[in-house]
Amino acid sequence: MNQIITAYKDAWINWKNFSGRSRRSAYWYAFLANMIIAFVLGFLSGLVDALSILTSLYSLAFLVPSIALAVRRLHDTGHSGWWYLIALTGIGAIVLLVWFCQDSQPDNQYGPSPKGYSAPAGPQAPYNPQAPQGGNGPEL
Repeated sequence: MNQIITAYKDAWINWKNFSGRSRRSAYWYAFLANMIIAFVLGFLSGLVDALSILTSLYSLAFLVPSIALAVRRLHDTGHSGWWYLIALTGIGAIVLLVWFCQDSQPDNQYGPSPKGYSAPAGPQAPYNPQAPQGGNGPEL
């Protein structure tokens, strides 16, 4: 539950940050929190008609943070944020869903990996147990 709240708060805090990267879990936890809040507000506005304006205001207020989060998620998968406009075609929403479900890429042009790993520098020598090792054993 703490991860959901943290991801949702981060979406609001970084509402104007369209650069950088967001992990898959941060995107989906914020999405889940938004859906829960929208569902509760929609339910309450069904009971009390005066709350329907609150539901609309919330949806409008979270529009920019959700777009910024989606752009950062696209950056994490190695795509430009402009690809978010493909959702306007209808079928493009499926493409975005696939990209949003992909794992993070290593360091790319949008910044270092939020998972903390980077691409290997090149071919590495195979492990040789006979070679002298520094430290307490083979390096992993």
